[in-house]
Amino acid sequence: MRFTLLFKLFSIFFMLSLLIVCTMISGMKWFGNRHFEEYVVRREMERVGELVKTYYDSQQGWGIFQQSPHLWHWVLRESREMVPGSVNPPLFPPPPPGNRWQHQRHMRFMQSGVTLYDTHHEIVIGPELVEPLMVPVELNDTIIGWIGMNKREPLTHPLDVGFLKEQSETLYVFGSGILLMTLLASLFLSRHLLAPVRQLSHGTRELTQRNFKVRLSVTTTDELGQLAEDFNRMAETLNQYEQLRQQWISDIAHELRTPLSILQGEVEALQDGVRPVDSKTLSSLHGEVLHLNKLVHDLHELSLADSGELSMNKQRIDPVQLLQRVLTTFHPRLEKQGIQVHNELMPQSTVTVDADADRLIQVFSNLLENTLRYTDAPGILCLRQSVTPEKLMIIFEDSAPGVPDESIPRLFDRLYRVDVSRNRQNAGSGLGLAICKSIMVAHGGTIEAGHSDLNGLRIELSVPHTWKPLSEGS
Repeated sequence: MRFTLLFKLFSIFFMLSLLIVCTMISGMKWFGNRHFEEYVVRREMERVGELVKTYYDSQQGWGIFQQSPHLWHWVLRESREMVPGSVNPPLFPPPPPGNRWQHQRHMRFMQSGVTLYDTHHEIVIGPELVEPLMVPVELNDTIIGWIGMNKREPLTHPLDVGFLKEQSETLYVFGSGILLMTLLASLFLSRHLLAPVRQLSHGTRELTQRNFKVRLSVTTTDELGQLAEDFNRMAETLNQYEQLRQQWISDIAHELRTPLSILQGEVEALQDGVRPVDSKTLSSLHGEVLHLNKLVHDLHELSLADSGELSMNKQRIDPVQLLQRVLTTFHPRLEKQGIQVHNELMPQSTVTVDADADRLIQVFSNLLENTLRYTDAPGILCLRQSVTPEKLMIIFEDSAPGVPDESIPRLFDRLYRVDVSRNRQNAGSGLGLAICKSIMVAHGGTIEAGHSDLNGLRIELSVPHTWKPLSEGS
C-alpha cells in the first residue's frame, strides 16, 4: 500500500498532537486529584483543629481527650459534617458509647488515620502514623498542638467525588476540542509544507519534457524556499545550456557546410569538365580537406575536454623557455607578416610548473596564430611574464585592430568569431581559443582576455607554479 507524503506528515502531526493531549489530560488529572486530595485532607484537619482547640482552651490542656477518648470520636465525626467557619462544640463531652456495637465503631474510628499531637509532637490520642501530613493547631497565635493525618486517604464525601468527576469531564471536553483543532491545524500545516514540494515535482516533470523555462515561485526563506531558488538556478543553467547546444549545433552545421559545399562544387566542376584536373585544382581540394580535417580534430579535442578525457602527460617544465622555443619557430612568419616582436620574457627563468609540454605548445601556437591572422601590418606583439607567490602569468599583447567590448566575454566561446573577422581568408574555425581555455583549465590555470595598451587584444595566461629551478626537477 502506497502512502503519500501528505498522509505521512498529517499522521505524524496528528499522532504527536494526540500524544501531547493525552499526556496533558492524564498529567492534569493525576496532579489535580493528588493536590485536591491533599487540599481535602488539610481542610478536614483544620476543622478538627477548630474543634479541639475549644476544648483545650476550656480545659487548659489535652487531658480531656485522654480522660474521655470517645470525645475524639465525636470530634472526628463532627469535623466531617460541619460547615467551615462554624464551630459549635458541646459544652460538655458526649457520653461514652453505651453498647458493644458503638464501642467497636468507636475503636475503628480511633484507628483511623487522624492523630492529635502536643507541641512536642508526642501523641495525645490517635494511632501512630508514618510520615503524616501535619497541620498546626493555633490559639491566640500560639501553636498548642498538631493534627496529623495520612497523606493519601481516599475521598468519600459526595461533594468531593462529584467535584473530581466534573473536573475530569471538563478535561475530556477541552481535550477533545484541542484534539479537533489540532486535527485541522495538522491538515492545514501538512498541505502548506507540501505546497513547495508539489511545485518542485511539477517543475521536475516540466524539465524532463525539456521545458527549461519553468520557474518556481519562492515565497519563504526557509530550506524549502532555498530549494526552490536552487531549482530555479538549475533550470536557468539548463536553459542556457540548451541555447548553447542549439547554437553549437547550428554553428557546427554552418562550419561543416562551407568546406563540404566547396568540395562538392569543385568535384562537380571536375565531373562536368568545367575545370581541368591540374595541380591548382587538386591543391584547392586538398586545402578544403585540410580545413575540414582541422575542424573535426578541434571538435574532437573539445569533446575530450568536456568529458575529462583530454590526455595529459604532465612533467616539470619551464613554460617561459617553452614559449621561447615556439616563438623561434613562428619568428619567420611574424617577420614576413610585418609584425615586430617585443620579447620581454626573462631569458633565465627559474619558475617551473607541472604541465603537459605538448598541450602548452598547442596553446602558445594558437595564440600566435591569432596574432598572425588578425593583427594589421605593420604590427606589434609584446610578450612578458609576471610571477606571484601562487602563480605564473604570461601575457600576450598585440596591436590594432582591437576587439569590441561586447565580444571580450565571448572570445572563448566555441565557434564564436568577431563579426568583422568573419571571412574565409583570415578567420579560423572559431575553436582555437576555446581549446586554449580547456587546456588551461585542465592544468588548474586560467586564460582571460581584455584590451591591450597597443590598441589590440590582451591575453593573460596563469598557472600554479613551483619555485624550484628546472635543474632540481625530475
